[in-house]
Parts: sequence; structure tokens; C-alpha cells
Amino acid sequence: MLVIAIIQTLLFIIIAPLFTGVMKWIKCQLQNRKGPSIYQPYSNLNKLFRKEVLIATTTSKIFRLAPYIIFSVNVFICMIVPLFFVNTSTEAVVDIIVLMGLFSLARFFLTLSGMDTGTAFGGMGSSREMLISVIAEPALLIIFFSLSMITMSTNLVTIINYIFSHNLLLQPSLMCAAFGFALVALAETGR
Repeated sequence: MLVIAIIQTLLFIIIAPLFTGVMKWIKCQLQNRKGPSIYQPYSNLNKLFRKEVLIATTTSKIFRLAPYIIFSVNVFICMIVPLFFVNTSTEAVVDIIVLMGLFSLARFFLTLSGMDTGTAFGGMGSSREMLISVIAEPALLIIFFSLSMITMSTNLVTIINYIFSHNLLLQPSLMCAAFGFALVALAETGR
């Protein structure tokens, strides 16, 4: 089952820039503009990885470690969240409270690294990140807890199995939770 988690994680990492490219392409099509290719984010990543690293002299080790911590936390989240197969061997790990804690940990280090620079732009970015956090995270917790009240579990795998085995897809509470989740996703992605 570890192989499935690793394959799923690699697919997340490889396909994520493609979603950004598709969203930009659709946005340009809706505005009647000729937009960039859907593969432009891959080109941008290639260019960014070849650039020289410039770090301000006012930053501490937190600023240097934060990208690695944030990336590691997000990769771990990709490994434990079931995407293609609902894996029962990682059932003890996939708890929605743990997921929210991991999301908060990544957001904390992102905000801390923005404030560590000591510039006005870093402070503004950090305050915006905290504002989104104050709005989106409680909403996401309410959404997850509404699902856990139906299934009597906070385990994500148990919630998924229960919903698919009991055909609860058309319940009004689940429809409201899906609508709320879509709004939280819009807020989290900055769209």
C-alpha cells in the first residue's frame, strides 16, 4: 500500500502545475485573449529552479528552512489523503483533525517566513495569509465535522467508505458542505 501512496504523491506533484496552466488558459479563453500554453507552469518551474538563490541578509534560519518544511508537510498530506484508492492500512493516520493541524503547520511557517524578512511586503503577505486562515480554517473544520457527525468518525477513510456505501450523496447537509468546501477551496487558492 506504500507503493500506491508514493505513486499518488508523485502524481499530485507532477500534475499540480498542469491545473494552474489549465485554469489560466480557461481564464484567458473566457476573456477572449490568447493565453499561454497549459504547459507554461512547467517552463516557469524549470526557469525558477535554474535561478540563483538570493536571500536577504536580515533573515534567519527560519526563512531558509520554511520552504522545505512547507513542501514536506504538503507532500506528507498528499501521501495520506486517499485520491485514487481508499487505503485501509493508513486508516490510523488519516484523521481530519491531524489534516487540519498539518495545514495549520504549513501556514504557520509560511507566515513566519514572511515576517522574518522584516519588510513591509512580507508583513502584508503574512497578515493576508492569517486573514484567510481565520476565515477558511474554521469553515473547513465545520465542513469536516458535519461529515464526521453523519459517519460518527473523524477518520477520512471511514468517512469516504461510509458515504459511498450508504449512498448519501444527495443529502442536503452534504450538498451544503460541498458548496462550503468549494468556497473554501476558492479562498485557499487565492482565486
